[in-house]
Amino acid sequence: MAIASRRLKIHPWGFPLILGVVGLCLSLVARGCLGYPRCPGDEGNWALILQRLDQGIAWPVSGPGFVWVVQQLSLAMGWGHDFSLALLGMLAAAAIPMLLYGLYRYSGLQFRAAAGGVAWLMVSSYFLGPLLEARPQQWGMILVLMSLLTFQRLEVRLNPLTSGLFLMAYGLLFFVHILSFMVLNGLLAIQLFLVWVHGGRIWPAAVIWLAVVGLAAIGLAVEAGPYRIMMQDMRHFHFRDLSWWGLVAVMPLAIAAVFVVRRSKPLVMFHIANLSMGRLLLLGGGALLLAGGLQALLAPPQYLAAYQGDLWRFLLVQGGNLIFALCFVCGLWKAATERISEPVFLSAALGMMVLGALVLFLSPWLGDKNGMIRIINYWMLFAAPVAWEGLGTMPARVRQGLVLSWPFWVAISLFHVTKPAWLLGC
Repeated sequence: MAIASRRLKIHPWGFPLILGVVGLCLSLVARGCLGYPRCPGDEGNWALILQRLDQGIAWPVSGPGFVWVVQQLSLAMGWGHDFSLALLGMLAAAAIPMLLYGLYRYSGLQFRAAAGGVAWLMVSSYFLGPLLEARPQQWGMILVLMSLLTFQRLEVRLNPLTSGLFLMAYGLLFFVHILSFMVLNGLLAIQLFLVWVHGGRIWPAAVIWLAVVGLAAIGLAVEAGPYRIMMQDMRHFHFRDLSWWGLVAVMPLAIAAVFVVRRSKPLVMFHIANLSMGRLLLLGGGALLLAGGLQALLAPPQYLAAYQGDLWRFLLVQGGNLIFALCFVCGLWKAATERISEPVFLSAALGMMVLGALVLFLSPWLGDKNGMIRIINYWMLFAAPVAWEGLGTMPARVRQGLVLSWPFWVAISLFHVTKPAWLLGC
């Protein structure tokens, strides 16, 4: 890709513009040609929620900042909420790839890794889904990534600029989307705990994080807070079957397990390094099938009904996701066998996998049974640079074939998201 950019004499900042145009084109094709959103989804639910709010009905809102922007846009332009949501969705589909490129470069990635990582994200429907659909998570993903990257700079060096960027991203995320906010704090807790177990220095960044967590907790607890009704809904629906005493009882076991895993990390990486690529792919594929199978058993029936009982149809539309997972496993193998140039993203991706496993474990007692899928949406942003580097470890012909077939995998994932009637049901 770097060679191609030199031949075409594309300016380094020209490629993010191309990525933005690709994102906009995907959104226009999805909405203009494929009838998206054809099936019931979050964007339609948000249109109904906005209508209820306009009628003065108290409703649990997971993204008050998102709602405020849509309401103000509709009021200022005289549009219906459906049109405002669609417009914001298309604008975000163009802006997010460019913002991702900028954040990847901010993290220290070179041009090729940053541009390639964003491009490779588009082969997966787990990225295209939240990219194309107007909802708070569409904005929350970017703020989670921005918050984590600035926080990790605070761990290295405390300075006013980085502190300000972290506080800005963290504060915006609190008002934009409560789920994204919870995901970020879960990931930061895992990251800090592992650094502490490893003997690293965490106190300056940890103090800042605990202070803002305290302020956020006050915002959630006060009667006039933006999430008052949402917190009631979470207690009565999402967490109604969750035993807090059970979580407290399991916590010591979880902490002990983290200590054991962290101390045995060199041994684990040694074993991975001595595995053949074939065996590692078998292990990775087995773990993927196990997690996917458990999620399918827990998820509502309509999730699998879209495939109409056809295994080949399922494998076809999941092709982009499988390719992405294959590249990530190759990136993991490279990390075990030699120094990887994206250790920050590898660490965050592994931390997000721990969070996903925890959510999957708790799913039987949660109102929302597809929590792990939501976690995967965020995981994609951290896994993309690792997957791109994993692509580089493949044999030359395989790598060239995958890169040349990039439009095909993007199209397959786009069909998976839009669910055209001739391919998938709702």
